[in-house]
Amino acid sequence: MKDREHDEAMAEMYREDPAYAVQVLNSILEDGDQGELLLMLR
Repeated sequence: MKDREHDEAMAEMYREDPAYAVQVLNSILEDGDQGELLLMLR
């Protein structure tokens, strides 16, 4: 699977369930993993 296909699938999932997107983002912020945060924001 190409990275772009994965990114598009994740973006679609987050659009369909914004509450889940917020939950994932908050979890990343709690962990303080800058690399993971950058991936999420991509």
